Amino acid sequence: MRRFSKDEKHAESVVRDFTKAAESQHHPAAMFHLGLCYDEGKLVEHDATRAAQWYRKAANQGYAPAQHALADCYARGDGVPKVIEDAVTWYTKAAEQSFAPSQAALGKMYEKGIGSVRKNLGFAIELYAHASHQGFPEATSNLRKLGLI
Repeated sequence: MRRFSKDEKHAESVVRDFTKAAESQHHPAAMFHLGLCYDEGKLVEHDATRAAQWYRKAANQGYAPAQHALADCYARGDGVPKVIEDAVTWYTKAAEQSFAPSQAALGKMYEKGIGSVRKNLGFAIELYAHASHQGFPEATSNLRKLGLI
């Protein structure tokens, strides 16, 4: 019989608790954190497909961090096919909830004209400004690079 270390037992307990909350209570934060575990290979083996599945479950409940994480998956093609339009859709849903990382990511897409996104510097600046006002340093840096602050 295999003996588990204290850390392994703790990891199993954490994953079990997240899974219980995600599956039986439909708790979006638990779903998101399970996705993170699989995405980063922490407490469980890395599995990009399972990460995207958990992110999607939480994203469908309107959980902005999960919407952002799922958008990242689509932008990278990690666990799902690389589909920029789907990334834009999920970044937009999170940005509409004032989620600064999504505002900045979407701003970058509009600044650069990535994929099917038409370049729109004015909209990019607006998105960066919203994220910057929330203290998101990447957005502030992007505004600085554009010579706006």
